[in-house]
Amino acid sequence: MTYAPPRKNRRLPLKLEEGRAYQGRVINWNDEKGYGFIQIQPGYENLFFHISNFAYHHRRPSADIAVTFLATPAQKGGWQASRVLLREHEHAIMESDPYDIADKNKPKRIEGYVYAVLDILYFLGLTLISLPLGITSAIMSVLTVILYRYDKRAAEQGGQRIPNTTLHLASLLGGWPGALIARPLLRHKLNQKRFRGFFWASIVANFGILYLLIAYLPPYNPLTNF
Repeated sequence: MTYAPPRKNRRLPLKLEEGRAYQGRVINWNDEKGYGFIQIQPGYENLFFHISNFAYHHRRPSADIAVTFLATPAQKGGWQASRVLLREHEHAIMESDPYDIADKNKPKRIEGYVYAVLDILYFLGLTLISLPLGITSAIMSVLTVILYRYDKRAAEQGGQRIPNTTLHLASLLGGWPGALIARPLLRHKLNQKRFRGFFWASIVANFGILYLLIAYLPPYNPLTNF
């Protein structure tokens, strides 16, 4: 009886569509040769990509980063990635220009500092109106910043994201000053028009509720007199 070595398990072929965006993770990167492979799902073929497909001027790929990419047929069959972006920049996947991470991912410090000053003035005014409301809003703002920071890191590492509804709810419950600072400083949730609309609506709603508390609650109400 002759010995037959075990056959290697062949990876299953991918069924992709050209020009469509997919998500995966870089499982191997050879920086010296300038190419690597992206895995969409374990057990399936990996996609080749070259450094020229990585849409950045100021950053090089590395193993174990979450990416979004466009698929294109390879010359020798199968698929390869034609444009590769970090998962957090997937909104720019259909653009043709390089995504300059040095500029687009740089915190908007001036904007963040201006919002911080406005937040301080808001907290001072709110505290004069109602100490419990001021303290509650400050606590919610800190928690909201933590939520944004966690979601930003999850977007960079491909981890479990925080739903947008949770972020909006935190702002609606009084944490909008924290979100106002976190968005420009973390460069997070700035390019989603729908998200921006709900975010500014939550601020308007907070001022509307504050007006109702001041105008219509009895003067002995503990929320406005503490």
